[in-house]
Amino acid sequence: MENPEDSPPTLDNIPISSPNADNQITPQPQITPPSKFHLIVQKFRSKKVIITTVVIIGTLITSGLIYTLLRNRKTNKYPVSESSQQEIQSKNIKFLENKYWGFKVDYPKQWISWDSETGTRYYIESYDGQDIDTWYVPRQDQIRVVISILPKDMGEDFTWAVPDRIVENTQGPVIGGVSSKKVVWKGDFTGYEKSSHESRNYPQSHIDRGHYVVQYILLNNNFTYIVSAEPADSTLIGEFNNIISSFEFIQRSPVYKEYQGEIPENVKLYQNTRVGFAFEYPSNLNLQVDEDRGGFEDGTGHFSLAYSSDQEYSEFEKDITRYVSLICAAGGPGGSIYCPEEDIEVTKFQNNNGVEGYRLRRKTVWESYSEGKTSTSVTYDTIIAYQIFSPDYFAIIYDTYQEEEQPMTDIANTLRYLEAEE
Repeated sequence: MENPEDSPPTLDNIPISSPNADNQITPQPQITPPSKFHLIVQKFRSKKVIITTVVIIGTLITSGLIYTLLRNRKTNKYPVSESSQQEIQSKNIKFLENKYWGFKVDYPKQWISWDSETGTRYYIESYDGQDIDTWYVPRQDQIRVVISILPKDMGEDFTWAVPDRIVENTQGPVIGGVSSKKVVWKGDFTGYEKSSHESRNYPQSHIDRGHYVVQYILLNNNFTYIVSAEPADSTLIGEFNNIISSFEFIQRSPVYKEYQGEIPENVKLYQNTRVGFAFEYPSNLNLQVDEDRGGFEDGTGHFSLAYSSDQEYSEFEKDITRYVSLICAAGGPGGSIYCPEEDIEVTKFQNNNGVEGYRLRRKTVWESYSEGKTSTSVTYDTIIAYQIFSPDYFAIIYDTYQEEEQPMTDIANTLRYLEAEE
């Protein structure tokens, strides 16, 4: 008779217990996934876009597995001390840490992690899905793990939004010192998902089986944390077991106080108490803000936040110079644009509030292809950048779209840091 301990990990192997300190998930043996690793930052070299996300809230609440129609992927670089770095290498793992939401989790070193544009969903995948259709559902020899964060009142009664068949709804194990609820559900593919998989010649059996998802729901910090995996019967479910067992809640980063000082007449104040900055702008301008970026409808310019995962150096000046070069690049059949990093001129300054900033004069090269010939032109624009001290972002940048600095530079010059809550 086959020894159960020698059989591959399956959904049935996941320990389920009542919530007490002695009932933790037992990590499964490490399994090396069949994946290749790319630097996802190359995504920035192919296009410069602003993505509008369309959210189907019920599906996202319960699974976090239906993607936005377009997405930016990026690898994460996590700061570790020398001692913990040695420990991590010995375990052949990396860790995903988010101090704003207050969680940390380990995952296999060869896997890919990235986060959603909204900053409320974090993905860990056993495969490099950079060039895979955004509606792709992993095979049985692959797995996708999603960590979603929702307001407590939206996620507490989570089962109402499960789109199809609940296979299991039981008490789960203690995870990160918090009792959990376990839900397993199945669901058919949508029409788009079916056509997407058929166009890529995936086996019909893969299409017919649809979604098969296991998820654990935790309530902590007045938020609901949902950790899910698809497919639930993946041969890598043991690695999901390890991820769950490593999940821990950590101290959250501080929330910033709103600025209460006086501002001039005919001026509005935009402030971000999550990241910790504020700036003034003329009241006659209409500012539109979408998560980590905003712009003025009259074409004055826009501002955006740069993800911490895009840092490569320990010096801010090098990082911001590299970043504004990368986000410029785009290409297609008719031509391409790029901004040589070595041609970016950087000047330090202090703004109206005594905050150190960086003025970057960026050269943009425009190449046009027609009838076998290439024509080239050059333009310049000015970018104002400030360092941001946030777990999620390392900089805020103001783009004037042109070499003439006003009035966007005047707006950028009013930036101030907000005071952290005690």
